[in-house]
Amino acid sequence: MNQQLFVLVASQQAVASLPPVLELANPGDQAVWLESPQARENRWSEGAGQVLQRHGLRLLPPVGIAKINDPFSIAHACKPIVRLCREQGMRPVIVANGGTKLTLFGPHSAFYELEPTIVYGADRPAELWIFPRAFRQAPEVQAYLKHTLDLEDILVASGHLATRGQRIWPSDETPAINRAVINRGYQFEKETAYRVVQVLRQHQGYGVVRSAWMNVAITKASSLQGLVQASSSKKKKRAKSKAGGFDLTDWDIVLVLRNGLLIYLECKSGARSTRDLLGRMAILQRASSQLAQMYTCIPFDMTRPDETARYRSIRTSFDRVGLKLLPVPQSGLEGVSDIPSFESELEKILLAYKPVVISS
Repeated sequence: MNQQLFVLVASQQAVASLPPVLELANPGDQAVWLESPQARENRWSEGAGQVLQRHGLRLLPPVGIAKINDPFSIAHACKPIVRLCREQGMRPVIVANGGTKLTLFGPHSAFYELEPTIVYGADRPAELWIFPRAFRQAPEVQAYLKHTLDLEDILVASGHLATRGQRIWPSDETPAINRAVINRGYQFEKETAYRVVQVLRQHQGYGVVRSAWMNVAITKASSLQGLVQASSSKKKKRAKSKAGGFDLTDWDIVLVLRNGLLIYLECKSGARSTRDLLGRMAILQRASSQLAQMYTCIPFDMTRPDETARYRSIRTSFDRVGLKLLPVPQSGLEGVSDIPSFESELEKILLAYKPVVISS
């Protein structure tokens, strides 16, 4: 089998490029980033490159491209790696995720005579599209089955790190619920995590969920590294004030999908601020992908007569600002009102990502 050279475009959404590469890569394969001045200045490929190396790929020096929207200049910049493919007999694989609508035409034009494979990782459903021979054949569509990209890799690719977190699925340990705990918020988070695990176990993650986590705290990688370095120089207090502490934010429950997307469940049993929720959603998307989704889980006591009206009011206010509500009816009376069950709503969310078998 010929060695493959994966050609990727460095962008702010570098995470999206990783699943297609890791699904198709073999030992000894290589990868190269096409970097615009903005990508190089912001080091967009750095974290994602580390992930590729962790998974056994060899990185070539990045290829500088002057303009991300100029296919002609991109094709010209690719000439050295085209020549390398010819000399070493490597098969080029162009990753279509990343860049702008015009970017792909650059490497497509440069490698055209070598009949490169072009791959694209779709978001919904979570599928890998493979176009053999530079679009000369019908695409092959497949589910992700091979790669092991998980939460740690996704955070590293975006320049973040997890300072804590518990993997709750797949796992032999069901989240323990201590009903003697007085903290209502903690109790609600645990109960919601338990119900999430039951859904995932029953349906084997719908073929799209890689893992589920709870109590995840994240930080910017640069902040943590700066803190460690300063601590070794006996400047711990000053470093903490500059970095704002270790943690940038915390996530109650996170589902990692096989295409690298995150679904975050924020559990709110008490007071909530739409401004705070919007801020959490922004951090989520910066730490993973613009396509990551956040759902706010709110409990509804089905023994109270006014809960349906409360549910409608909250949903309306959320819709107005672009937030998503995931209701958690309680007291075992789900389905007797207009409030849908938590399990049915979670299932709808995940089914939208479930791979569909398509014949080429």
